[in-house]
Amino acid sequence: MARTVQKIAASSSGSDRIRNTGAPEPEDGQALFEALVCEFHWTVLQIAAIANCIDASASRKRAWMLRSCTNLLPVQSAIVTTALASWQEIGLPPKLSLSIGKVYSDLTDAKRLTIPVILDAGAFTGPAVSLSKLEQLSALWRSLSEDCETAI
Repeated sequence: MARTVQKIAASSSGSDRIRNTGAPEPEDGQALFEALVCEFHWTVLQIAAIANCIDASASRKRAWMLRSCTNLLPVQSAIVTTALASWQEIGLPPKLSLSIGKVYSDLTDAKRLTIPVILDAGAFTGPAVSLSKLEQLSALWRSLSEDCETAI
């Protein structure tokens, strides 16, 4: 995590330096903010995709479709952790910082509840995933999507 911040800081030593594009280089906090925006955007897209997959599985009553969600589960990157820890230095409003932090906190809980279902969804030997469980997960991921919309 510290290396990532050092790389960002090293690549941006002031606004007076010019890149090949002719635009001034971003300040340290601006580069970290831009990285946070990119990471959070990707996380929001992954959350929406998982919510849609769970909704489709529940509506078709076919849990095996969830196996395709295995690679969609988002992770909290070091950039997000660093940016949220230094929200004041990068000029992030407190309300926004709390909203993004809440999304990642809730995401951890949602993944903890969802991963076993995804892993069992394609197994023919394990217990079947109940429709009520799919509906609960669907509500959970839709709520997480709404939290993302609030943060954005």
